[in-house]
Amino acid sequence: MCLRPMSASCGLHLATRSHPEATQERSQVFILRYTASRCGVPGSSEGMRAFGIFAFLLAASMAVSAQVSDQKAVALGQAATYAMSGGSTITDITLTGSANRNDGTTTLSGPIVLKATATHISRVDFSVSTDAAIEFRDSSTRIPKGSIVDGSGAIHEMAIHNCWSDVSWFAPLLSLLANSAHSNLIFRYVGTEVYNGMPVDHIRIKRHLRRERPEVGVLVSKLSATDILLDRSSELPLVIRYNTHPETNASLNIPAEVEFSAYQKIASGQTIPFRVTRRQGGVTTDVQVVGAAINSGVPVSNPTAR
Repeated sequence: MCLRPMSASCGLHLATRSHPEATQERSQVFILRYTASRCGVPGSSEGMRAFGIFAFLLAASMAVSAQVSDQKAVALGQAATYAMSGGSTITDITLTGSANRNDGTTTLSGPIVLKATATHISRVDFSVSTDAAIEFRDSSTRIPKGSIVDGSGAIHEMAIHNCWSDVSWFAPLLSLLANSAHSNLIFRYVGTEVYNGMPVDHIRIKRHLRRERPEVGVLVSKLSATDILLDRSSELPLVIRYNTHPETNASLNIPAEVEFSAYQKIASGQTIPFRVTRRQGGVTTDVQVVGAAINSGVPVSNPTAR
């Protein structure tokens, strides 16, 4: 398992251990720096710089003004959530099982515990005889954060541009689908497709930061874009897709995908996938679920909290 520490000198990385106010301020600095670089500001003439900024802001303003959810996409998201929850209110979920993680050269196997809450916090504990890893994600605040703790206890903060994807990637029951009423989420219907020979409905969900500069809103919308394929027959999610990025380059997209299968109805009445396969950054994590607990109240603790 390869976990590289973040470089402290990297302008795109923002540590999240400081006060929340400082973290948010530096996060916005990161966004604006990135936006400026995409406008061609570094090394450009004053005229080209002004033109680039004007053109970007014009396009950004038009895009932000059009951020209204598609009612068909909202209805599909609600139907999918109902198909999984059975109409019950879900506050948290804990999945236990085993997992294989392959990076193309090495396969690690061992027990895994995955937890997620309706407050948009998740934690994955994966243990093997030679290594261990904890993945912690928190989107409960305006600026999300994430970290990975390796087997030695070393903490690797996630780059802010990799923290906008769905924290409940392994539990569609508590995914973005269940938040269609959230004012900061935009649902769009893309159309019908065929996936593995099955007809599916394709919807796209993006995060929209309101009361924010247009260029910031457009950037966050791109970083948070999530595509979901729903089985047209059962209305259950089959796939979610999103982009990750190199630690020091938010503009380079690396496609990632999570596939859900082997859905089963558990004793408490919910329907969940008992197999979850994530392909991200050249690493495939295949999870076989053997147990699921709903609304157990088990806290999802931050392993980096002090």
